[in-house]
Amino acid sequence: MKTRGWLFLLTCLLGSFGALDVNAAVEGPYSVSEPWAGWWWPWYTRVSTHLYDTTGTLQPMSRYDTYFNQPGSAYNWEYSNHRTTDSASSWYGHCDAWSAASYLEREPSADRTPFKMGDLEGLLTETYMERSFDRYYDNMTPGDFWLALRKIKNERHVVIMDLYQGSGSGDQVWNYPVYWYQLTYTLRSGSTYDCVFDIRVEDDSYRPDGTSHHSISLRYYGSVQMSGGNPLLERAVGGLHFRIPSAHHRI
Repeated sequence: MKTRGWLFLLTCLLGSFGALDVNAAVEGPYSVSEPWAGWWWPWYTRVSTHLYDTTGTLQPMSRYDTYFNQPGSAYNWEYSNHRTTDSASSWYGHCDAWSAASYLEREPSADRTPFKMGDLEGLLTETYMERSFDRYYDNMTPGDFWLALRKIKNERHVVIMDLYQGSGSGDQVWNYPVYWYQLTYTLRSGSTYDCVFDIRVEDDSYRPDGTSHHSISLRYYGSVQMSGGNPLLERAVGGLHFRIPSAHHRI
């Protein structure tokens, strides 16, 4: 369901996070503006809808070429570079670009001849494809995860996360913008804390034919070691676990 890439978070972990009140049981909730729900614009020919479509309700690249009187230019590029017939790559798409556009750009609210609203959402998404983002590494520890989420609190922007949890296709990447989090943590022993991470992400499985918000609630579990009031980046105790409290729960 996504663009293949080597990112877990499109966020930079530079700067001061500030000390954590280790006597508190809850951090948050903290949030920023909710991104708009949209579509991940797959590359695979057998999963619709595509940016390179020339029939149907939405035809973003084709209509772009018509509007700018450049027959085939944008369409040909998209068809050649963001299209696949390989079923093993059926998850390839524009999820990372949509994740950025849905927060950084205002959602189109009306058709503008010759474009449908969905065409405009697709074009906005494409503008963020292969952009240069600050990147964080794969295989995050719970401590890394905690500090990354605090970007929402301290720097007032979303963090974009690869939340793929499937088995058998470990290289898949499923990106979503995280705009809300709350953390509950309890002391286990010494400097080790057991944590419950609740987050909300926007959904990209909605056809881009109107304005909407569709949030999904997710929950993770992990244990973190603390030093000087902050979670450590490199010394996690155990792994980070994932579950959906209620499948695709819309808020």
